[in-house]
Amino acid sequence: MNDDSIRSSQHRLKDLHRVQFMNHGKEVKMA
Repeated sequence: MNDDSIRSSQHRLKDLHRVQFMNHGKEVKMA
């Protein structure tokens, strides 16, 4: 694994967490 692929995978994880967090926030507001 080179640094670029590691960095991009970490960035992808952060984006995924952000999306999940936003979706969770919507569910809480609707509940």
